Amino acid sequence: MAGKKQHFIPQHFQRPFLIPDGNEKIWLYRHDLPDGVPVSLKKSAAKEHFYSKLSSDGSQTLDDLVTEYEEN
Repeated sequence: MAGKKQHFIPQHFQRPFLIPDGNEKIWLYRHDLPDGVPVSLKKSAAKEHFYSKLSSDGSQTLDDLVTEYEEN
Protein backbone atom coordinates (compact mmCIF):
# COMPACT_ATOMS: atom_id res chain seq x y z
CA MET A 1 0.00 0.00 0.00
CA ALA A 2 1.19 3.50 -0.68
CA GLY A 3 1.09 6.30 1.83
CA LYS A 4 3.87 8.09 3.65
CA LYS A 5 6.43 5.28 3.26
CA GLN A 6 6.66 3.18 0.11
CA HIS A 7 8.83 0.15 -0.52
CA PHE A 8 10.70 0.30 -3.80
CA ILE A 9 11.40 -3.42 -3.33
CA PRO A 10 8.11 -4.94 -2.15
CA GLN A 11 8.17 -6.70 1.22
CA HIS A 12 6.83 -9.79 -0.53
CA PHE A 13 10.15 -10.17 -2.36
CA GLN A 14 12.19 -9.48 0.79
CA ARG A 15 10.44 -12.03 3.03
CA PRO A 16 12.45 -15.06 1.81
CA PHE A 17 15.55 -13.30 3.19
CA LEU A 18 14.23 -12.82 6.74
CA ILE A 19 16.62 -13.69 9.55
CA PRO A 20 15.05 -16.83 11.08
CA ASP A 21 14.71 -15.41 14.62
CA GLY A 22 11.11 -14.19 14.32
CA ASN A 23 11.95 -10.48 14.49
CA GLU A 24 11.00 -9.57 10.88
CA LYS A 25 14.51 -8.36 10.04
CA ILE A 26 16.82 -8.88 7.08
CA TRP A 27 20.55 -8.36 6.71
CA LEU A 28 21.61 -5.05 5.16
CA TYR A 29 25.04 -4.98 3.54
CA ARG A 30 26.56 -1.63 2.60
CA HIS A 31 29.79 -0.97 0.76
CA ASP A 32 31.01 1.31 3.56
CA LEU A 33 30.43 -1.18 6.39
CA PRO A 34 32.59 -4.25 6.98
CA ASP A 35 29.68 -6.45 8.14
CA GLY A 36 25.98 -6.70 7.57
CA VAL A 37 23.51 -5.14 10.02
CA PRO A 38 20.01 -6.42 10.75
CA VAL A 39 17.27 -3.97 9.75
CA SER A 40 13.51 -4.09 10.12
CA LEU A 41 11.63 -5.34 7.07
CA LYS A 42 9.34 -2.31 7.43
CA LYS A 43 12.32 0.04 7.06
CA SER A 44 14.32 -1.82 4.42
CA ALA A 45 14.17 -0.74 0.77
CA ALA A 46 11.66 1.99 1.61
CA LYS A 47 11.54 5.73 1.29
CA GLU A 48 9.11 8.33 2.56
CA HIS A 49 7.14 10.16 -0.12
CA PHE A 50 8.72 8.03 -2.86
CA TYR A 51 6.31 8.96 -5.65
CA SER A 52 6.07 12.69 -4.98
CA LYS A 53 6.94 15.42 -2.50
CA LEU A 54 4.36 16.75 -0.07
CA SER A 55 2.04 19.36 -1.50
CA SER A 56 2.56 22.84 -0.06
CA ASP A 57 -0.91 24.03 -1.07
CA GLY A 58 -2.89 20.94 -0.04
CA SER A 59 -3.51 19.71 -3.59
CA GLN A 60 -3.51 16.00 -4.34
CA THR A 61 -0.12 14.45 -5.11
CA LEU A 62 0.80 11.27 -6.92
CA ASP A 63 1.30 9.61 -3.50
CA ASP A 64 -2.29 10.53 -2.63
CA LEU A 65 -3.61 9.15 -5.92
CA VAL A 66 -1.71 5.86 -5.57
CA THR A 67 -2.90 5.46 -1.97
CA GLU A 68 -6.50 6.18 -2.98
CA TYR A 69 -6.28 3.67 -5.84
CA GLU A 70 -4.83 0.93 -3.64
CA GLU A 71 -7.42 1.43 -0.90
CA ASN A 72 -10.37 1.06 -3.31
